[in-house]
Amino acid sequence: MDKLVRRIGGMNKTFFIYKQEEADKEGLSYVHWKEVDTGQYALTDDKYVGKCVSRKEYTDKQGRCRTYIKLCCGVGWDSKTSVIKYEANRDFGMYSQVKPDYWVRKEIKSTRFKNAVIAYVEQLLSPNAVDWDVIGNIYRPDQKIPAATVRRLFKQQEVREVIEDKLKSRMDEKGITQDMVLDLHLESIEMARAKRDTSNMMRVTESLMDLLEMKPGKRIVTESMEIGLSTGIADQIESEEKRVKLSQKVEEPIAAEPRED
Repeated sequence: MDKLVRRIGGMNKTFFIYKQEEADKEGLSYVHWKEVDTGQYALTDDKYVGKCVSRKEYTDKQGRCRTYIKLCCGVGWDSKTSVIKYEANRDFGMYSQVKPDYWVRKEIKSTRFKNAVIAYVEQLLSPNAVDWDVIGNIYRPDQKIPAATVRRLFKQQEVREVIEDKLKSRMDEKGITQDMVLDLHLESIEMARAKRDTSNMMRVTESLMDLLEMKPGKRIVTESMEIGLSTGIADQIESEEKRVKLSQKVEEPIAAEPRED
């Protein structure tokens, strides 16, 4: 069961999202989301159960009547092809978009996103740790928790690819090449061997194994100096997010959701 805080009608409201088997154990009565009425529990297409916030009828430009259904965990039009999948919405941190992935593709083109990526890459290449508060305030200072907002956005695959391209470009500008990376690793091993520092030797050896693709599931170095940046970015964000969640249980969605009457 997941706990979800949404801003509905100008007020924060708490909802609980159940897996279908959890809802069955709780004895909850639910129907498929296309058949749900306001206040009832609805079943999503990926087998989660959450409450319906509203169900409204609209008339489009062609005079056709269409039904728009808002669940606490997603939205959708009542059409043959439309779906609501809670897990996809949860991954994007968005519950008021029919296709949140389309929103991300548009966001990538924004100036605020480009500025945030530049700041993030510069911090990655500096000797200091990444400051998510700084990056978050560059990207969306209007959010309640800007750092959480930008971390969630940066975990999306399309965003990670943009960051990867920018990072490789900056590395090229700084003259960081494949040969240089390998030379530094070999030099580190020699220094550790001279000091009989077994711990550091093993650490550098592990890193070399990654670079030479000697571990299952690893693809780090290629002819174009790809060093697994996309996976590394995701792992770093995930680790940082777990640490922050210990002190902050509720995070804001990527985009400010529209006020609902």
